[in-house]
Amino acid sequence: MHPVIAFLKAIRSPNLFIIALVMYCLRWLILKPLIELHELKLQLSELDFSLLLLSVVLVAAAGNIINDYFDLKIDRYNKSERVLIGKYVKRRIAMMSHIVMNGIALIIAIYVSYKCGVMELALIHVIWISSLWFYSTNFKRKFLWGNIVIAFCTGLVPFSIALFEIPPLVANNQDFLAEYPQAYPYFKGLVYSIFYWSLGFGVFAFLMTLAREMTKDIIDMEGDEVFGCKTLPVVLGIKKTAWIIVAIYASILIAIFSIQQTFLDDKYSLAYLAFVFSPLVLWAMYLTIKGSHKSHFNLPALLNKIASVVGILYAVVAFLILSGRI
Repeated sequence: MHPVIAFLKAIRSPNLFIIALVMYCLRWLILKPLIELHELKLQLSELDFSLLLLSVVLVAAAGNIINDYFDLKIDRYNKSERVLIGKYVKRRIAMMSHIVMNGIALIIAIYVSYKCGVMELALIHVIWISSLWFYSTNFKRKFLWGNIVIAFCTGLVPFSIALFEIPPLVANNQDFLAEYPQAYPYFKGLVYSIFYWSLGFGVFAFLMTLAREMTKDIIDMEGDEVFGCKTLPVVLGIKKTAWIIVAIYASILIAIFSIQQTFLDDKYSLAYLAFVFSPLVLWAMYLTIKGSHKSHFNLPALLNKIASVVGILYAVVAFLILSGRI
């Protein structure tokens, strides 16, 4: 395998595409129509947003590289044919790539944070970088901690869109609100809408990732057990872990339908969630309960990823509703 192809595989290019999809969907399909309903416009320029997206993708790519770097022994045991670092990509190249990508990402984050007027926003990237490093070196081998860290980092991606958009939105409209205080309740409602939409997608990403990471732990449990990792299936066994995964899926379904009925009581959202998203999750739940060997969990892991993308693409339905097109 050519080293460039191996490198692209090591950074998980499809996963990076999904990160970009999440960020663009939230910006163009949720935040933009919400803000335009109030006759305002997005605060981050397309260039600054693209730089922010690039920085997040670089951090994720660096995290994937360093994870493979520290996981060589376990990966050789679980999936020797898929080992890339040390075989097609030299270990020193992997480590240097990790450092360079994180460095570039942090510089970009500082610049975008400066443009937003809140330098502290760059700490989000510091949290991502440090979390992914300690996940690879320590947390991954701890009971439940590794799953939570990865789920947290994933959930923070959509939520970060609001964190980088709200401060300049507030700062750039202070004079207007001072002159027209009667507009404050409407503006406050807009800020809350941006916050809660982003939070909703963030919690969704957190829970779906948590379920997927637990499923992947079942698939990799033989190697994890040999090398002393205290993952959920190693400690509790396959069946108990499977029921925890199913409970997470059930909580997702209950939450989304409760939110839909309470805040988004329209037939289009209901139809999409009931007939497009839910069947994938229910299928994953069924296969997870039924599974008894690690090979039985490859399809549920794939279904989780597909359902995650389908959940993200609900933003298209939301856009059509928010923009008054349906």
